[in-house]
Amino acid sequence: KEGLYSTVSVEKYRLQNAIFLKNDGKIEGGVPIYPGKTRADMATQLLLSHLPLLFHSSPQNVLVIGLGSGVTSGAALTHPNVILDTVEIEPSVVEAIQKIPAFHPYLHGLFQNSKRSSIFIEDGRRFLKRTIKKYSVIISQPSDPWISGSSALFTQEFFSLAAKKLEQEGLFCQWIQLYHLSSSLFQSLVKTFQSVFPYTYIFKPYSAEEVLLVGSQSPFFLDVKRVQKGFQVPSIQKSLKDGGIQDVKGIFLLYLMGPEEVRNYVKNAVLNRDDNLYIETRAPLYRYSQNRGREILKTIMKNPSDIGKYLQGNHVSFTAQLAIYFALIRKFGHALPLAQRLYEETKRMDFLRLQGDLNFFLEKFQESERLYLKGIQKGGGYHFYFNLACLYTYQGDFHLAKKTLKKLLQIYPTSKEGKYLLHLLSTSKNRLKEKLSQKAWDILYSRLTLYLKKTKKLVSHPQKAEKNPSFTLLTSRLEYCISCEEWGEAHLVLNELRKTWPHHWKTRFLAGWLDFKEGRQKKGIREMENALKNSFYDKKYLFVLGEACREAGFVGWEKKWLRKYAEETALIEKEGLKKIEAFRLYGDYELAIGTLQEMIHKMKSKKEKPASQKKRESEIELLYFRLLEIAIEEYRLLYSFKEKGFPSLPLESFLAFITRRIARALEKRLERILWRYMGHILKKYSKKESGLAYLELRKSLLYFRDQLPSSPFRDKVELNYISILLKIGQKIEAKILLKGYLKRYPNSGWALYHYAFLLEKEGKRKKAWDLYQKVIQVPCPFYLKEKAGKAIIRLSQKDEK
Repeated sequence: KEGLYSTVSVEKYRLQNAIFLKNDGKIEGGVPIYPGKTRADMATQLLLSHLPLLFHSSPQNVLVIGLGSGVTSGAALTHPNVILDTVEIEPSVVEAIQKIPAFHPYLHGLFQNSKRSSIFIEDGRRFLKRTIKKYSVIISQPSDPWISGSSALFTQEFFSLAAKKLEQEGLFCQWIQLYHLSSSLFQSLVKTFQSVFPYTYIFKPYSAEEVLLVGSQSPFFLDVKRVQKGFQVPSIQKSLKDGGIQDVKGIFLLYLMGPEEVRNYVKNAVLNRDDNLYIETRAPLYRYSQNRGREILKTIMKNPSDIGKYLQGNHVSFTAQLAIYFALIRKFGHALPLAQRLYEETKRMDFLRLQGDLNFFLEKFQESERLYLKGIQKGGGYHFYFNLACLYTYQGDFHLAKKTLKKLLQIYPTSKEGKYLLHLLSTSKNRLKEKLSQKAWDILYSRLTLYLKKTKKLVSHPQKAEKNPSFTLLTSRLEYCISCEEWGEAHLVLNELRKTWPHHWKTRFLAGWLDFKEGRQKKGIREMENALKNSFYDKKYLFVLGEACREAGFVGWEKKWLRKYAEETALIEKEGLKKIEAFRLYGDYELAIGTLQEMIHKMKSKKEKPASQKKRESEIELLYFRLLEIAIEEYRLLYSFKEKGFPSLPLESFLAFITRRIARALEKRLERILWRYMGHILKKYSKKESGLAYLELRKSLLYFRDQLPSSPFRDKVELNYISILLKIGQKIEAKILLKGYLKRYPNSGWALYHYAFLLEKEGKRKKAWDLYQKVIQVPCPFYLKEKAGKAIIRLSQKDEK
């Protein structure tokens, strides 16, 4: 809709599970269409309200500048005692939010509760000038800072005006994007904010290239107990969970910088004022720049901040949990000062080890070595020795690494990973030893992740893979994305893996699998094969590669990798059905079927006591069932090959002839197996129990019919299924199937007769009489013609009466 100041649109994206509200094509906010994963940026919208309101001692009057999707204002209303004013310059935005039902669950009475919520259609800056009201919290979420109009809400004069409308301990929360801004422009925005609110904290929501600034003119700390109290309110807790925050730690893990670090970060930046329009005139130059947000974050992470000095009301256990989680989300710089504090307070060896590991990942190798040696001197034991050996291996000092490992094995002779690393160092050639550095890094990181997971389980929430990008979580996420065909996110996760573990076999294998699934089959299979050569791999990926080769039609490669999988998982050495499963895996159906038939014959020839007779019968039935499944799988494979046809080669007609012959032979064998299976089921029951036998046969035939490809043999199975339906009185289903069958085979005497019989029972004599006449005309067994003749006489006599 064309509004007074902009064109407002609401757009639904089903693939992204989101409805977005846009101003002149720019997304202002969005909400999910249905529960589950969504591209709507819920975390940022919700945290804009929750962060300042949770850190404030007793928030009452709250002002939100910019309605957006209404989620931020709605989140403020989840806090008890809050009285909310929302200012929006464009009336069409308010109209859109009111009309679209998808936004309503997140508004919490924004338009209905007049006692707690007021909407003002006005410019935000003008509203602040005229209002005499004082606010506990002011939240500002305007659009891009270079757009005329919005840019006036990012200047020093605007922040000074807002500060005058805050209570003495009031908090101001500002949204700032990282994308389309250079590092100097971002610093300018933060400097402008910090010049008015000297006590500024910076937080970054998960998986968003945006930050939230929370500032005040009075000193304030991050009170843990206050946040815990807020989490006890059900409405607040539910709202935070919608944004991916599961518990109190989730709030503090968003932390990037505190007041001291912000002051140092922006000391040389330029202020953005009304009279210089510094951001508005320079930001458009970076409108189409890429990866600027990542560059800004890298700069910030080079000088990480110690959150510990800003925490209030916390306990040692909470600090330990924060250190663990910061390490798991790879904010090593934030975790290190917390680990140092914990060791000073508790003198526990695991915190000393954590310090050593964190220094290693921050590339402070001398400090890491000093801490590991200190741990050994203090009797820290196994982990310090092994991690020190990994450190030496990573640095290329293989002599010291071997020496440390030998000492480790003298004390702990059963250490498998110690023997493994020593074996690699002893047997690898000089040219291969360079690759051991990456191997050592991988080992040390996986050990750290495992240690941290054991110390405290990971928080479970929808954005788990993004929040905790350890190797295991990233690879699991990538496998999930590939299986769900979410190619965009799969490439993002793969890029993250390649940054840290580019040479790991699993990274290379999953990259190949992604190529294969996207249609680059030969390239993908080649990459997967290379990843599994000369590596310590997981056996299950042999099966994945074999299945990929089967899907691509590379029969020789398929058998090679599936046979290797069967050999390495020791399936070949096992007996019974597991051995048959191995034969089936690498495509040797003849051997699998032959072995199964031998097993059935042996079991039938056994003479056993009546007590074990039932057990034997059930085992034979199971073998017959598996035999049928494998025979159908072989038939389906050949039939699909037959359906694809052949390229135009001189041998085409010969190959087609051979394939038809093989298909007919397989059909005959499959038919024999099916009749034997049906005979076995019927023998199980007495004549009085024939109804039960037919019910069981109905279930089995339905299953096998659905497994078969569309072919004449499948139609034969369907006829048997229909005959069983007629015997057990399921006439409606039988009639539907007969009608479909007659469309494919209009001259089938058996189907015509039984369809006519069902019509006769329904009283449709004319149609039944016509079909009986047709049975006599079409080629079919004599007994059917005889039955049809009798039926015609019977119908004629009824008509005469």
